[in-house]
Amino acid sequence: MAKRTGKKAESQANQRLKSSSDEVFKARREMVESIVVAIVLAFLFRAFEAEAFVIPTGSMAPTLQGRHKDITCPECNFRYQAGASYDAEIRDGPVQAVTCPMCFFTEEMDPGKWSHASNTGDRILVNKFAFEPPFGSPQRWDVIVFKYPGNAKQNYIKRLVGLDDETIKIRHGDVFRAENDDTVGPDDFKILRKPPDKLPHMLQTVHDSRYLAKTMQEAGWPLSWQSPSAESGWTSSDHGESYQCRATDNVAWLNYRHFFITFDSWSEVFQGTVPSDPPVVPITDFYAYNAQSRPIPTYNASGFTTIHPDWLGSHWVGDLAVEGRFSVESDQGTLQLLLVESGRQHVCEIDVQTGEAKLSIRDVSSGDSWVSGDTVFQDNEGAPVGRPVASTSIQGAGTYQVRYANVDNQILLWVNDKLVDFDRPTTYSPTPNDRPTTSDQDPGDLQPVRIGAQQCDVSVDHLRVMRDIYYVATNSELQPTDYRRGTNAQVKRLLKSPDRWRRDDLFDHRGEVIFRMEPDQFFALGDNSPFSKDSRLWGRNQHFVQRDMLIGKAVMIYWPHPWRVGIPGTDYSMGLIPNITGMGLIH
Repeated sequence: MAKRTGKKAESQANQRLKSSSDEVFKARREMVESIVVAIVLAFLFRAFEAEAFVIPTGSMAPTLQGRHKDITCPECNFRYQAGASYDAEIRDGPVQAVTCPMCFFTEEMDPGKWSHASNTGDRILVNKFAFEPPFGSPQRWDVIVFKYPGNAKQNYIKRLVGLDDETIKIRHGDVFRAENDDTVGPDDFKILRKPPDKLPHMLQTVHDSRYLAKTMQEAGWPLSWQSPSAESGWTSSDHGESYQCRATDNVAWLNYRHFFITFDSWSEVFQGTVPSDPPVVPITDFYAYNAQSRPIPTYNASGFTTIHPDWLGSHWVGDLAVEGRFSVESDQGTLQLLLVESGRQHVCEIDVQTGEAKLSIRDVSSGDSWVSGDTVFQDNEGAPVGRPVASTSIQGAGTYQVRYANVDNQILLWVNDKLVDFDRPTTYSPTPNDRPTTSDQDPGDLQPVRIGAQQCDVSVDHLRVMRDIYYVATNSELQPTDYRRGTNAQVKRLLKSPDRWRRDDLFDHRGEVIFRMEPDQFFALGDNSPFSKDSRLWGRNQHFVQRDMLIGKAVMIYWPHPWRVGIPGTDYSMGLIPNITGMGLIH
């Protein structure tokens, strides 16, 4: 009996072993089959629907990253990207220093520090059916991949701005279009406005109240957000990360100032001294991505690396936006959001009790005289439409995420990430020659963003100031600027001299460029306009992409570079942690 039992147990063991072997074989077979199927599907996916690309350069930064460095500023903890395409080019040498866009602290790069290592560009998926009938056609403001007209073997990625059979004009940072006609005149051009669903993703951050430089605070550097007077009602209990206002009968204002922080400024800060009145300048088209020094940095008397002035932004940007998290503690009162462009005040007044929002545009300065009045809103045909009004969800006490923008001659408002629908157009006509403005009566563009509160208790944090993309009006790599006269040094001096803004004629010498598209020709621009080789620079007779050179629409960043982890006891690192926050749809 025991012998039979032993044989039975042995038989069962053999069956289990055979079953286990079968399961292993089955699992391996399924794995191999899955791999084969995945490879086949990948090839089919690649050939017929989508294709993977790696972004090589920073022409679309910060929307898409080419080879770059991920830097966390040691002073304010703001994380930003700096271009590092030069690291791969022996003739130029590695990046020597980078500059933070929040506090303008310049940090020298240490080749032996793994956190300063260069990273590969974003890997993206491109929908190759997007422009094929009947699936779709090229849409303005889409990010597209195409074959470079100068070399069909090279793929480019830019933003589609001009459609076929139209004439495109770039002037003062904005893009205009006109229907092709033998007699296209200045009055035929209409400004191109970015769609509300794309605009938030295209805005460039200028200031964020969550990232303040520690050393500057300790030295007593003034806060960027300040009240006009100590009695205005706004205070901060955490050194400028948030602000609080108690109810006042008059409007209490909190105003943003954009400081000109230089290498000498940082030198003084490290010595424990601060200028009594740091210079305030208009917001410019500065890109941290472009603010690199290479290959051999030069130093000023204080020992700080100096960066070529072209990279610090030479063009005033008047198209701005502000957003913040507002905690309303009252059931009544008024909130006001105000954006200044060329002295004009673009105002949004929100009744906290009813949630009603009203828009207005006030022109408060003209030359040396003081005037007051309203600039009317207009529809697409230029007819006045009256004052736009809308209902919002800001009704009584609560916390609200608010974004307010004045971009492309259009005012937009979001509450809790939902676009507010006004009862009439919120657009207005461009003025012929905008420039930054200030006067004794109003600081104008020296305080371009303001927040007001009246008869309500409110606090605000996560304050961000953003700017629009400024498209440089050029058709030559030898002249990457709007200015047709004057040097970069002269432009810098002008921007730092508010008393000269009105009387100096340098702003009058900003040019424009015009490009004409025939049928099946498209015009493409890079988001990193100062450093983008796009349709503007391909040559007078080659400024377009032919329809048959379009590859598809960029739809998703599926693999940004992984986060690096330092190897203990060494100066090396490995990219191990997937950068999930960098994955997402491309807008």
